[in-house]
Amino acid sequence: MSVSRRNIIKLASLGVASLAAAPVFAQSDRPVRFIVPSPPGTAPDASARFHGENITRMTQTAVVVENIPGAAGMIGASKFSRMPADDHTFLWGFNQIATINPVVQEKMGYDPDTFEPVILTTIGSYVWLVHSGLPIYSISDLVSYAKSQDKPLTYASTGYWAASHLGGLLLEKKAGIKMTHVPYSSSSNPDLMGGNVDIKLETVTAATSMLATGKVRAIAVSGPRRTTNLPDVPTVSETFPGYDITGWQAVWASAGTSSKVTENMYQIIRQSLMQPNSIERSRTDGNEIAAWDSRKLDQIILKERNEWKAFISSLV
Repeated sequence: MSVSRRNIIKLASLGVASLAAAPVFAQSDRPVRFIVPSPPGTAPDASARFHGENITRMTQTAVVVENIPGAAGMIGASKFSRMPADDHTFLWGFNQIATINPVVQEKMGYDPDTFEPVILTTIGSYVWLVHSGLPIYSISDLVSYAKSQDKPLTYASTGYWAASHLGGLLLEKKAGIKMTHVPYSSSSNPDLMGGNVDIKLETVTAATSMLATGKVRAIAVSGPRRTTNLPDVPTVSETFPGYDITGWQAVWASAGTSSKVTENMYQIIRQSLMQPNSIERSRTDGNEIAAWDSRKLDQIILKERNEWKAFISSLV
């Protein structure tokens, strides 16, 4: 389970004291380097940079974020897998790297099971958005509308087997409808807001600015609970029990990195997650602070990988 609100408040109250107690890196002029396998401006990138600033303040060690995006994280993860183990280079990635890609891709260029798990940082939901010109205000409306139309609804995704694609497949299965998948290699948001595509499963963080335009409408969040920043938007599971699509971020070290190094980084990132600015950020973007250790990270990877394997097999 994620860190309880009581413990978050308790740890946040430590304030500056927790900064002083933070573990430190071995004396070196080398910066810490976070390899982020997604483009600048995405959620993993923003998180790596945010916590990089916290870590610099906590440890007086510079942090550099290097974006190596592409192919659902596979390009960055592949390059990271070929980097030698050291105590300053880490992969700041997301669940698809370890859970979905191994199920749907024959050749990834890396083996996530060889990475040394450090910490699962945050867990977040997605939200189903519809173009505001459609008479759809809930998941029930979406299903009724889809069944009443001769032409299928279109749903955008960031590519085949991405969460936004799998979320659409799961909705089709749960609701007994058929939609047309429209994968994008670049942002689909302009097309969604312009009405060129009907719906999309988007991160809650990215959805916030889109909702402010009035051109899209939020009808349901994909996780098991409503989010703090969209409290009036129901979950899909309130209509279709068992629907659960969540995303999480995690940090890994290279294969062969010592447990002393990974434990040190775990403690540093955990303390960054518990800082008041991080807690406030989680309330704003609707993500839950997890701060799970390497054992729990490995457990969730295995659980989700098996779940996706079973679901994708059921589609054949």
